[in-house]
Formats: sequence, C-alpha cells, structure tokens
Amino acid sequence: MKLPEVFKKDDALSPVIGVILMVAITVILAAVIAAFVLGMGSPETAPQASIKGSSAELNDHNVIKIEHQGGEVVTLSDANTKVILNGDNVNLSALDTSDLKAFETGETLYLYNYNNSSTI
Repeated sequence: MKLPEVFKKDDALSPVIGVILMVAITVILAAVIAAFVLGMGSPETAPQASIKGSSAELNDHNVIKIEHQGGEVVTLSDANTKVILNGDNVNLSALDTSDLKAFETGETLYLYNYNNSSTI
C-alpha cells in the first residue's frame, strides 16, 4: 500500500459519532426539562398576617391591644400565641374564644390580665 492512498480514503466515523452525540445531548436536555417540569413545583408557603401588639388602657384597665393589620385570616383555635407580661407567661389557653372563631383584617383584640387569668 502506498502512502498517498491512505490519505485519499473518505471512510470516516464522524457521521456516526455526530449522531451519537446528538442523541446524548437530546436525552440530557429531556431529563433536565422533565426535572424542572415534573419535580420542581412551587413550594408551599406559610400563611402570612401582619399583627401589631401594644399596651393600651381600656375601662381603667391596662390591656394588651392586638390589631390585625393585613394578610390572611387567623383561626384562633389553630393559632399558637405566647404572651409574656412583666416576665410572666400569660396563659392564653384559658381564653374564651367561643364567640370569636377567626381574627380578620381590621379587627382588634384586647387581652385583659386579671390575676394570671386572661380574657378577651
């Protein structure tokens, strides 16, 4: 075999390698797109509400004034609230919320503290 004949051959693997690379790229792109579409949904967010607490005086008593300034409705039976008054925990589980099930925007709650028993 003469040396110039080796360089004249047109048989090559480039078309096969090109097809294999195209298939591999297609499979990788399909996997990435499937991961975004199927597996990465929007995360569930916690409910948000803007609550303001302050001290106030009502009927000659010092009270805690809690105002719902915006956001989602707070269901009082599901709410976990901790109030510390002068270094002592106020027991909010003793509150009578039978008349008031939800705390909505624009509403105000007044917490009275009578000898470590709280009322609304």
